[in-house]
Amino acid sequence: MDDFGGDFLIGPIHDKRLTNVAGGKVVLRRYAQVGAGALVFPNVEIKEGAVIGAFSLANKTTEPWSVYAGIPAKKIKERKNGLLALVSNL
Repeated sequence: MDDFGGDFLIGPIHDKRLTNVAGGKVVLRRYAQVGAGALVFPNVEIKEGAVIGAFSLANKTTEPWSVYAGIPAKKIKERKNGLLALVSNL
């Protein structure tokens, strides 16, 4: 991720000393979902059962079993975890 401030070059063809790109893991826990076109920043964890809505920007770690949407993504409601009972019977 680059801040596009203009003080550094961007792109994989440039020497790393000339770029200012931050990276990190994106962690998706069990039953987490990320909608189409959503962007998840580096070092963000989508906790168990959490959902990121389509075209949202997730820049912070979520709470489990919650629904997030928007730019930046904000928690809009709780999500039921009844599916855990369904999968435990398999």
